[in-house]
Amino acid sequence: MTTFNLKKIKHQIMTLMGLITTYRMFHPVKW
Repeated sequence: MTTFNLKKIKHQIMTLMGLITTYRMFHPVKW
């Protein structure tokens, strides 16, 4: 159960990172 939740969270983080990377690619901003 814990391993499953960990994988789910990891997947969500990777998806979020991908979205941020894509967004920054099209909307260059200085952070």
